[in-house]
Amino acid sequence: MTPHVVIVGGGVGGIVVANRLARARHDIEVIVLDSHGDHVYQPGLVRVPLERRPGRSLVRELRPLLHPRVRLIVARAESVDETQRRVCLEGGDTIPYDFLILATGSRVSLETIPGLRDATVHFHCPRRATTLRERLETFSGGDIVVGATSPPHKCPLAPIEMALLLDEHLRRDGRRERTRLRFVFPNSVDGFHPNVCSLFCGLLEERGIDMCAPFDVLAIDTSRQEVIDASASRLPYDLLVLTPTIRTAAFLRESAFVDESGFVPVDPETLKLRDRIYALGDNAVLPALKLGSAAAIQGRVVAANVLRELDDRSADCRYDGSSLFLAETGRGQAVLVETRYDEPATARGPGRLLGLRKRLLQRVYFSRLARL
Repeated sequence: MTPHVVIVGGGVGGIVVANRLARARHDIEVIVLDSHGDHVYQPGLVRVPLERRPGRSLVRELRPLLHPRVRLIVARAESVDETQRRVCLEGGDTIPYDFLILATGSRVSLETIPGLRDATVHFHCPRRATTLRERLETFSGGDIVVGATSPPHKCPLAPIEMALLLDEHLRRDGRRERTRLRFVFPNSVDGFHPNVCSLFCGLLEERGIDMCAPFDVLAIDTSRQEVIDASASRLPYDLLVLTPTIRTAAFLRESAFVDESGFVPVDPETLKLRDRIYALGDNAVLPALKLGSAAAIQGRVVAANVLRELDDRSADCRYDGSSLFLAETGRGQAVLVETRYDEPATARGPGRLLGLRKRLLQRVYFSRLARL
């Protein structure tokens, strides 16, 4: 019988796994199950609040990004029956699998902190990023608090990127002198990213952005417009731009796949959960940043290991923790951050060539993604 490989999720990792398997083998059926049927270029969302470009310009239909041999099913997973090896869908349909790849990504969670849903305007989806732009258009001055709540987060460097770009945006039209910008982060920045923190902290200081770290957001007092941390310190805000914590898809949170963190624990190198089941990207428990570049590299590893298992060989292709991220710092510049498991993280820049590289990446992202 034809082996069925079912990939739950059409993000970067899921697309890479599906396309590599479809190109490598014609004797298997590759199925991508996605709840929306489209794909978002998430690094571009940080620019939506600051430009006229609509958030939907960063969204593409998923089908053209997949190899023609990949079957796309747009539906929501409800559960996984490991005994029968099938994914159960809302509505009652099922999809049988021989290999299961969990690549569902993550969702922001606004319920974990009292007051957060009503107070913050984040930029991690096109709709919210557009709302933030509308709020900025009417902002005349005051206190802006930018940062993150408790980890894990989508792209931990994005809040710093937003703080620096907001500074540039407000200076451009003369509102910066009437604005106090504060950056809050739940951990000691040194402890979080030891080899890049001095660079980013220096940039924040240079731009006159007050850094409050560690600042573990406990609640939002919406009546007084204040952010409260675990030590009862309070910061006033007129505009609050906090990156929320993330969680996995609902069916995963209710499954036996996750650990106490609510995410899927896998071997950090092979990315295997158990027999014929893999997980990668944001929904996996890994000592690596939750970045699209990391998911793409992980996707290559998972595809290689599935191919080895199809040939009755051991899954010994290894992920080394590699990721890279281009963080815009304003003034047309960017910083390149690179990580690996066994090496200290490095940062290069800021520089204009790196800023140009970031802008070019957005232009070619969708065409490149289909060929990874």
